[in-house]
Amino acid sequence: MKIKNNLKKIKILKKEIYLKEIQSFVIRRKKLSSFNISIIRNFWKKFCIEFSYIKKKYIFENCSYPIILDIGFGNGRKLFFDVVKNSKANFLGVEVYINGILYCIKKCEKHNIKNLKIIYFDALKVLKYMLLNNSIFKIQIFFPDPWKKKKHNKRRLINLMFLSLVRLKLIKNGILHIMTDCKLYYKYILKNIKIFNCFKKFFFIENKHKNSNVKFNINTKYENIAKNKKKNIYNIIYKKI
Repeated sequence: MKIKNNLKKIKILKKEIYLKEIQSFVIRRKKLSSFNISIIRNFWKKFCIEFSYIKKKYIFENCSYPIILDIGFGNGRKLFFDVVKNSKANFLGVEVYINGILYCIKKCEKHNIKNLKIIYFDALKVLKYMLLNNSIFKIQIFFPDPWKKKKHNKRRLINLMFLSLVRLKLIKNGILHIMTDCKLYYKYILKNIKIFNCFKKFFFIENKHKNSNVKFNINTKYENIAKNKKKNIYNIIYKKI
């Protein structure tokens, strides 16, 4: 009886810890059109994975392909482009904004895409509770919210806890790719990465506009905004050794 009660207390405690974790995002809910509701009803289960512990072999049709985890893919246009361009890679997109998810679902259904799955949940919890260790080839995070105000810094996604999870989930020689236009966040990221001796600088550019030899086929929404404002773009790529 005592053991059962203790187990129950542990479960409750875990649930409380899980709910109290600081979120790196704020959900802005929008009313969905009847068309988008029909998309959810008809195709959500086909392309979206519910929050639960998952195994690599059950996610994709071709489980031998490497997995690229795209965290916070926004409106979904760059992610869809990458998915189409890299047919021999499996993409796992994590996003909390429904419009970008719906865009990807519609495009994937129209083009019969089979190498993309989406998780509608907080990225930190996905890394912590869903993914197997040593299962991801690449983790890419393009223009995460910098939470510039000092009192909001604690909400930043890329911190020591996040990087410790990245270290566990990436395979050997796996890639961590981050882009930001916020200098303070860029310095904060580098400071935290340097604490881990398992990450080796693989490719590094401090100002993308001065490096014409680096080409990306399609920009994210926030990359275009940064370019229009003539802001520096910090492009950081590390390899797990």
